[in-house]
Amino acid sequence: FSDLFKGDISSWREPDLSTPPDLTAIQAKQYLDIQDWLPCDLLTKLDRCTMAYGLEGRVPFLDGALAAYCFGLPDGLKIQGRTGKYLLKKWLSEAQSAINPWEKKKGFTVPVREWLEKKREVLASRLVGHDGLADIVHMTELAKLFDAPFGKREGQIVFNLLCYSLWFDVHIKGRELQEL
Repeated sequence: FSDLFKGDISSWREPDLSTPPDLTAIQAKQYLDIQDWLPCDLLTKLDRCTMAYGLEGRVPFLDGALAAYCFGLPDGLKIQGRTGKYLLKKWLSEAQSAINPWEKKKGFTVPVREWLEKKREVLASRLVGHDGLADIVHMTELAKLFDAPFGKREGQIVFNLLCYSLWFDVHIKGRELQEL
């Protein structure tokens, strides 16, 4: 997508992601997760899902003392073979016999790309030529995104640009969200 954006966006997060020395390979990956993936992705999603229903989902896993203790555990207690969260799963299997923490994870993906596909024409007319995007993207490249079905990356780019355009209209242009 380097042709889409006018400026270099390849290093916009890099300063935050340097890892301290003397970490194991697992700890280095955990450190990056703590610095970027948790606050910028997972915790945001968790908060939206749980707080909408008055639930607290962060306790006890974000307790500072517990997190520091777990970070310092030997790597073999964190991962064994292809099994992550090994110590937690081992404890859970012993403490709660009705639960099988060893079974394969069942994820849920929000079908954003599919939703965007259904509104392709509306999105193209909204985004291509949008004055808030004109300073950051090449409009001819943006228009090309709408020429073919969205792949995963294209769908994410369109979603991000849609969110930015709405933010721009409300916070920079002063428009009411209902008008949009």
